[in-house]
Amino acid sequence: MTQYATTANLALLGLPAAALTNVTADTQNAHLLSTGARIDGYLRSHHTLPFSSPYPAELIECNCVMAAYSILTSSRGYNPADVDDQFRMRYDDCLTWLRDIGAGRVALAATADATPTTNEGAPVVVTGGANRAHGTGDSGESRGW
Repeated sequence: MTQYATTANLALLGLPAAALTNVTADTQNAHLLSTGARIDGYLRSHHTLPFSSPYPAELIECNCVMAAYSILTSSRGYNPADVDDQFRMRYDDCLTWLRDIGAGRVALAATADATPTTNEGAPVVVTGGANRAHGTGDSGESRGW
């Protein structure tokens, strides 16, 4: 499971900071982690997970929007039928976007990459000293190949 966004992202892209005043950081992170897992379910069919950070901006925003809706409906008693349903519409837009990614109709930004940042399994070369050709400065250490 991946949490693509932070609580700071959530306050900028998901809910106004005032709406999060009485929602603990642990609760915010739990919702971000839970909705991140749902996002992974859509991405898994076309991408190798987990992605390396930094995450594409659209994934961060989607994680925030979905977490915001989750927070509102579970702990705030939000009912989209009673008030302006902009939060539900943003959530539905994220689901549509994720379905399009899962179907291969939309591609993520190029920054989404699960490739390791190091060349794992490559040989390690260790040289002895500055004057190895003349037999001086050799530490006798293996070059790893």
